Amino acid sequence: MMAMTPARLNRPGQALDALFMDSQKNTYLLNGHNYQDQQLTLYLPGNGDLLTAIAMMCAG
Repeated sequence: MMAMTPARLNRPGQALDALFMDSQKNTYLLNGHNYQDQQLTLYLPGNGDLLTAIAMMCAG
């Protein structure tokens, strides 16, 4: 949601900043999964959010 709002407001820079914010839960592994913590080593909804926000920016 943090990226989708600026994407809709035609602020792609802010959207990308939100998508790639430096935080543990925003870490992308080599296989493309989001790392969460030791109990949940991958988190697929995070990938869907990334792709949805980028699709919104591409569609305009």
